[in-house]
Amino acid sequence: MVVRPYKTRDAFTNLFSFPSTIYLNGHLIDDEEIVEYLIIRELIHIKLHMYPPMRYTGGLSYAEKFDSILHFFIPKEKVEEIRERIVKKLIEVNRRLQSPLFSSSSFYGAPPRAPRSTPPEG
Repeated sequence: MVVRPYKTRDAFTNLFSFPSTIYLNGHLIDDEEIVEYLIIRELIHIKLHMYPPMRYTGGLSYAEKFDSILHFFIPKEKVEEIRERIVKKLIEVNRRLQSPLFSSSSFYGAPPRAPRSTPPEG
């Protein structure tokens, strides 16, 4: 598992690495429920990707299979509430990053850059 700050992504999985690697947004890891949701969600993607379509799924699409597994672990209402919290946090992060108080270098812990000096004219 890798934690990195992303502007728009909450989490994703590299299914082609071995073992599959889950990437989580560092801005979201302060909320335990969000982290639990993201990890469960990504593990379901890995599980569905690893195995060929099951014979007895009743013709369910990927999304239907995914949702039924997810809602086995987390109730639908709770999933919707967590998704709303994720969106709000990402909007807040992007507002902060667009603020003149934050530069991309200070975001990653580097000291702020000194302003460029212009060469004297003439």
